[in-house]
Amino acid sequence: MQFGEEKAKELNLECCSEAEGGAGREGARFLLEKHGWRPLLKYCIYGTKENMSEEWQELCHKCLPQEQYAMWKPKGGVWTADTVMPWDLGVEN
Repeated sequence: MQFGEEKAKELNLECCSEAEGGAGREGARFLLEKHGWRPLLKYCIYGTKENMSEEWQELCHKCLPQEQYAMWKPKGGVWTADTVMPWDLGVEN
């Protein structure tokens, strides 16, 4: 992670990642937040389908729903009051 963030700063790039929510404050989302990332979008994976086998149902019960987050960090890696969000940049940028 350190290498990627240093390279992004060097090249003046924004950063995007996906992170799982995890139980409590153990998930990747919280690690990224400690390094200045912010969640843009939360979505859940449920894994249900028609005619689920017993094994599939058991896995869904054990593993799901799983929270996922689209994470973002601005160019330069520092949030300010003037930080422009990705959806406000427009297609020309």
